[in-house]
Amino acid sequence: MTGGECRIGFAALLFVVGFLPHIGGCSRSEATPPRPAPVNIAITFSNPKPVAAGLAAFEPETGCMIGAYIDKDPLLTTYRTVDGREHADPLEFDAITGKKHAMYFFYQGYGRPLPKNWVAELKARAKVVHIALEPNNGLEYVRDDEYLNNLAKDMAQTGATIFLRYASEMNGAWVAYGGNPRKYIEKWRIVHRVMKRHAPNVVLVWCPYTTPRESINDYYPGDEYVDWVGVNMYNVTYFNQNPRTPAMHVKPTDMLDQVYRTYSSRKPIMICEYGVTNFSALENRPVIDYAVKCITDLYAALPVKYPRVKCINYFNANALLISHRRNNDYSVTSHPRVLEAYRKAISNPHFLSKLPSSDDTTPPAPIGSTTIVHTESVLRVTGAPVDARLVVWAADRKVFDGTPDPSWSITAAKAGLSPGLAELRIEAFDTNGLCVANQSWQLRIAN
Repeated sequence: MTGGECRIGFAALLFVVGFLPHIGGCSRSEATPPRPAPVNIAITFSNPKPVAAGLAAFEPETGCMIGAYIDKDPLLTTYRTVDGREHADPLEFDAITGKKHAMYFFYQGYGRPLPKNWVAELKARAKVVHIALEPNNGLEYVRDDEYLNNLAKDMAQTGATIFLRYASEMNGAWVAYGGNPRKYIEKWRIVHRVMKRHAPNVVLVWCPYTTPRESINDYYPGDEYVDWVGVNMYNVTYFNQNPRTPAMHVKPTDMLDQVYRTYSSRKPIMICEYGVTNFSALENRPVIDYAVKCITDLYAALPVKYPRVKCINYFNANALLISHRRNNDYSVTSHPRVLEAYRKAISNPHFLSKLPSSDDTTPPAPIGSTTIVHTESVLRVTGAPVDARLVVWAADRKVFDGTPDPSWSITAAKAGLSPGLAELRIEAFDTNGLCVANQSWQLRIAN
């Protein structure tokens, strides 16, 4: 468990404050419910694993997590999930490549619900979840609305560690959400605000394509709105399948350098997608030596020249079989020499098979507890650690955000809450902005 995950010092119970009708007894119209009784609920705050100065959420102190996209590899076993999509088996890819991968990613169109079953499957297999969320219908549909808030809540409810790569490759003319940096930044900040409101288990990855370079910085939303910086990059024999634009001279590190130089002092860097062609449709021939060299050179350079590249995802797909591409085979599984080069490259201990967590060390010791008391229309929080920032939500309305003192209280009426049942959610964040405790339950707001 990382320092960014919430720690609860008690069983995950649902509390109902007040009296609910007896089953099989009088109906609500026939009974007069008594006044709600005061309820004390203790939340234990724990010290998360210390975060070294300058590290971001879920950033390994040393090393680089390895990940992959595998859903378009025809050589892997796939199965259809309840959301109607097919996914390849990550454990099979781990076995073929000889090393467990920490992260697997999939694409999701903006507006579609979260495939919670697949996220749960990845979590059950101890994988970090990486989602490329793409507003392919345009930025005008990105709003602080029911869809986005429910998406964030669904992500939070999974309990998975999620890297959300929203609207990547925005600097390219091939996406529907590029061309307007000001509007892009506005929409990015909306997504950031909603995710931080509901989903402390989600980090946002801002990810341009390696080219065109001159416009990359125009789309940057600002340090306070970005958790990680990413880059997508591919080694191909010809740019855009054009015989007049050869590309074999481009080194993989050439494509990484600008983003790394610009942002690595402020943010961890993720190579969100990397692939190299081993068979070119344009030339109708394999280019195995080229693929082996690019894979070998890039993975060898990362520990030496790019220590703040903390994650790299290989795009293991045969795009010759993808109807809207049909350009290159990027998969490492299709040729023995390419597979061996990849296996050898990731065997370096620098490349991590999981997200390092505080579970790898001595469990944290409690640093105190907080009591939340509901007495009729008053919510009172006492005893919170003085360095904790407490956020209180009731019925999806933020009623408090700040550092509580022993006498802090707020009335439900002043918070704009209506009488009746409501959800109350308490979240606590340490000085690094990491969630150290949370809990939700139901309460009855008295008349």
